[in-house]
Amino acid sequence: QCSGGGTQRNLCHHWLNWCHHWLNWCHHWLHWCHQQYKLVPPLVTLVSPLVTLVPPLVTLGPPLVKLVPPLVKLVPPLVKLVPPLVTLVPPAV
Repeated sequence: QCSGGGTQRNLCHHWLNWCHHWLNWCHHWLHWCHQQYKLVPPLVTLVSPLVTLVPPLVTLGPPLVKLVPPLVKLVPPLVKLVPPLVTLVPPAV
């Protein structure tokens, strides 16, 4: 989905790579949480880094628009993740 000029394509590619690494990190973090059953404090520490992501995301506006269709395709698999996440919560309470 990364069409357009070389620079824009490179930016899109870089952003997708970053997303891929971030999702991998999320996967490992959730796996760690599943083992540790200590969800609440780690979730709190996640909020700050997410807030710092907002300005860079704003500058990515145009490339992000092109990513909307692929992101929409991600929604069903993400929805499937909700039940397993819900089962992780009780041990942390």
